[in-house]
Amino acid sequence: MQNFNLHKVKLFALAEAGIALIGLFLTWTIEKVGGQAMNQMGGGGMGQMGQMGQMGQMQMMNAMPATTQNGFNSWGWLSLVGVIVVVLATIMTGDKTKDYDRNSKNIVLAAFLAIAAGALIYYFRLSSVGKEAAMLYQQQYGISYSASAGIGLWSTLAAGAIGLAWVSGLLNKLNTPPPPSTPAATTGNASANPIV
Repeated sequence: MQNFNLHKVKLFALAEAGIALIGLFLTWTIEKVGGQAMNQMGGGGMGQMGQMGQMGQMQMMNAMPATTQNGFNSWGWLSLVGVIVVVLATIMTGDKTKDYDRNSKNIVLAAFLAIAAGALIYYFRLSSVGKEAAMLYQQQYGISYSASAGIGLWSTLAAGAIGLAWVSGLLNKLNTPPPPSTPAATTGNASANPIV
């Protein structure tokens, strides 16, 4: 196997893009429909379930599993484009053993921003649309509805934010120890150390 010599910033950027890509395949939305007042829908409203009694409808509705969606819809596509740009900018530009040059760094920063923004916008839309759908289901059908964010959304958002902080150098600045302080020189005259 050939040894790939990548600079640590580029290697970490590819790892974060990989985590974001895995997050796109995981659950972004969890939708749950409950059946507290299912009998208000009437006998024929649920197709074959209409042939059952009201008790059968109630049990059937309570047994419905949650539905899930991954990140390959809506604003998740923006995150996918960001992942692709990170990979292409890392593999196709410059010397692989050195840090990003200025233009490549700006492209990768914009791509990580797109990854995080796609997940964040998706979350805000999920929150607002989920509340509207919950009210609609409760008012029209008398059943509960909830939509929540899944682990894939959070991992993609975290990968975008961490990748942005890593490539920009913010994480390196946090890990750098402060320089050692030098003791103040004492010369013997009183003006060297004034009392404030």
